[in-house]
Amino acid sequence: MLDPQFCTRPTLFWTILIGKISDILFGINLGWVCGLIFLVLSAICHFRFGNLSRYLILITVISLSPLILSLVITSAPFIDFADAQLLKFPNRGAQKSDAIVILGRGGDLRRSRVEVAANLWRSQQAPIIFTSGRGDAIEMEDMLKKQAIPVVAIEGEGCSRTTAENAEFTRLMLQPQGIRKILLVTDPPHMLRSLLTFQKYGFQVTAVLSSLNANLNSRDRNLLILREYFALITYKILGRLA
Repeated sequence: MLDPQFCTRPTLFWTILIGKISDILFGINLGWVCGLIFLVLSAICHFRFGNLSRYLILITVISLSPLILSLVITSAPFIDFADAQLLKFPNRGAQKSDAIVILGRGGDLRRSRVEVAANLWRSQQAPIIFTSGRGDAIEMEDMLKKQAIPVVAIEGEGCSRTTAENAEFTRLMLQPQGIRKILLVTDPPHMLRSLLTFQKYGFQVTAVLSSLNANLNSRDRNLLILREYFALITYKILGRLA
């Protein structure tokens, strides 16, 4: 059982900061940003050079650059390319392992993960299923029981709030049991970062993909993919990836 102190420990400063930056970047109103840039540059040109009309075209282009960049990175070809890059990890198919680990990712994605894990267990790919994630672990455990997975084959921790904590707390509970080789279950955009993080914490990882919610609209899918790149960059900077 995971020490309860891990459920009550304060959130790391970096986690809070990265979350705030992510919310700002992906929730910003580009119209306001472009307008603000235009006003600032216009004021600089007027008071510094005394000739606004001479620089008007350049100011307009610079002011619209955030909007142009946004249109490019949210275009279908760019998103498809970015999505494909997230799937570039070793994928050997399900192999017999010590445990199946399901990562929490919110209510809409629980069912597909549980079904994938239950099928892996039934095909005897691993003797136990381990659920990980605050607000997800207990619910996924209940769903596994409803799929006739025996209680003795289910373990989990409901304290982790980030992918790094998923890996850290899973290690604390499973590695003392001699469990190193795992089948990791999560959605395609999340898998690369999850796989590299769990490898960093000493696991031999085989990726097993679960599907995204079929009702996920294109805007939310695009946002999910772009946020994942931001998360990968921050995890790399913080040294959380293998």
